[in-house]
Amino acid sequence: MKRFYAIEGLRGWLAWTVVLAHLAYASGIYTHGIGQRLGNAGSPAVIVFIIVSGFVIAHLITERPESYRIYLLRRFMRVFPLFAVTCVIGYFAKEVDAATLTKVSYAADPGFFFGSYISRIAASDHRYFWLHILAHLAMLHGAIADKLLPFSQVAFNGPGWSLSLEWQFYLLAPLAILAVRR
Repeated sequence: MKRFYAIEGLRGWLAWTVVLAHLAYASGIYTHGIGQRLGNAGSPAVIVFIIVSGFVIAHLITERPESYRIYLLRRFMRVFPLFAVTCVIGYFAKEVDAATLTKVSYAADPGFFFGSYISRIAASDHRYFWLHILAHLAMLHGAIADKLLPFSQVAFNGPGWSLSLEWQFYLLAPLAILAVRR
């Protein structure tokens, strides 16, 4: 199967941009020059990463035909083990994260809402623990509206919403490609 090294490199740069954006928010540099630019670069980097990843996944599906069941099992085993570990860590780290973000020097800035947001997520993690567990075991937590299960997309593992989105793409892309081919 053909590898797209330039695209893989781009995905790496985009991923690091998101990491740096999160670091800018969680550090004292958010309000100073480059810190704010880094913080603002996170969302566009995520959007481009998802689009590029969709291309890579679609290419994988068309170039490496296999049964839907085997394909899903391979994809699941590729993502779920690390996802499960990070969810456990995230569950226990959420309160520490919330406490830290309420103490940063710019916590009172009206444009900075992460401290209270993380606190509300932590409360939801505890209040709806078993519902979040079920949603995360299926890796469909990102598809559940907040009205049905508050903070489902970001419970336990804030960045985990992206894996849920990736899993949804894994579930639907082969079927969409099959439909287009017919």
